[in-house]
Amino acid sequence: MAARLVRAGAVAMGRMKTALRCCGAALFALGRLHVTPKAQACGVEEVLCALARHAAGIHGDVDESTELQNEGAIASGNGAVRSVFVSASQLRIVVTTAVDRSVTRIELDGDANGEGCAV
Repeated sequence: MAARLVRAGAVAMGRMKTALRCCGAALFALGRLHVTPKAQACGVEEVLCALARHAAGIHGDVDESTELQNEGAIASGNGAVRSVFVSASQLRIVVTTAVDRSVTRIELDGDANGEGCAV
């Protein structure tokens, strides 16, 4: 059953990535998606909502310094973009797109195990 949920999440995330690309809502390239198991436990809907907001330039619960860095990175096309959103279960979902835009990592705040599902 867990494998089925992971596959369903992978399919949903692939669709979301395609939708963002097609509709022009993404302000920057997301690259490959990498979701940690703890973030997956929040549910596909929570993860996709966080990803869509991140791609649209909504950074959520970040400090002013991070907000300014994100806006500069998006405008210049150079620099990592980091967003933080609070899930319905009060978990902090962190979405980070790498400097080179090759990968976007979705994890829970403090999720340091480094494992995850590449989508």
